[in-house]
Amino acid sequence: MATYYRAQYAPQQYSTMTTILAALLFVPLKFPFLRFCGIGILTSQGGYSSDNIQKLHEDVHEVTGLLKKNVDSAIQRGQQLDDIEDRAEQLNQSSREFSDKAVRLKRKLWWQNTKGDITNTVCNKSRIRQ
Repeated sequence: MATYYRAQYAPQQYSTMTTILAALLFVPLKFPFLRFCGIGILTSQGGYSSDNIQKLHEDVHEVTGLLKKNVDSAIQRGQQLDDIEDRAEQLNQSSREFSDKAVRLKRKLWWQNTKGDITNTVCNKSRIRQ
């Protein structure tokens, strides 16, 4: 399941997130009138600081790494839940089998006990008549 998930969904999520982050990163380059106040790409003189851009690149890489890690941990949780579900199904099947065997054994012992009672009753009546 994890391989299927990674093959089907993970590359799309990673590429989409990378595209979004790249777009956010290069918006100030295309449109200098936009300023990211919280990020601080532009210096006070209006120019671009390579230190600020490098820090932004590092932040982007950190965020993408965290996103990848979160996707992997979600996949692992999904696998663990699948394993637990399989174990629960096996336990449920085993408990049904045990219950069926217990009912059969109870009936078998009841018949043995009843046969013994009938045999004792017949033997006791035959002794009384003799």
